[in-house]
Amino acid sequence: MLGDHERRTTRDFSILQELIVELARALFLRLPDTPADNDPLMQVAAQARIERLLSVAAGKIIAGGSLASFRPDRASSPSSVLPPVNSPAAP
Repeated sequence: MLGDHERRTTRDFSILQELIVELARALFLRLPDTPADNDPLMQVAAQARIERLLSVAAGKIIAGGSLASFRPDRASSPSSVLPPVNSPAAP
């Protein structure tokens, strides 16, 4: 019984990994490299945004994984995770 669960979990994680790789591939094919990619300030800002995204995701997981049960006041605001495209990247 536990073996079945392990096999299903392994399969599910493999599927998720493939989806993430395909998403990254599609993203990288469509976004050109720019000089800003190597800018230390931009890298720090991007890392801060990633940390906020992870914080929000962790809050959702702790809340049971449901958007209905997630309380944004207990974590970073989802709007602070990914600012609009035309806004400055600095946190």
